[in-house]
Amino acid sequence: MVPAKPTVVEPGPEPAELAHACGVLNRAGVRIMRLDGFKFGVWSDLAGPEIRAALHALGMDELAVQFLDGSGIPLPYKIRRVPERETGMSWIEWTAGALNQLFQQQGRTGEPGRIMGATICHAERTAGKC
Repeated sequence: MVPAKPTVVEPGPEPAELAHACGVLNRAGVRIMRLDGFKFGVWSDLAGPEIRAALHALGMDELAVQFLDGSGIPLPYKIRRVPERETGMSWIEWTAGALNQLFQQQGRTGEPGRIMGATICHAERTAGKC
């Protein structure tokens, strides 16, 4: 009788490592998307080795990664919340800048808009939000 080879069980990640990996993915706004199979959506400016390491720690590094700010990504996946400290500006300033950029990209003249933060705040106050 030949003795059976012992089964070697590799230890899994520690709970603290799993929690850290989940935190990294959450802070980066990583999405699990169902587009022609499952893929991870990552913002291109936040993609890096820390994201790959977190996916590896969770055993999910074999799934495809696609940039959320690229083409072919449905709009619901493109919603992004950026903390104020990351941008260095308030939500109102960011919104004014984004609208001005939109006017430059989509407008007829190709010039940026002239919307100021005060305009956004006035609109928010009128709507009862600011």
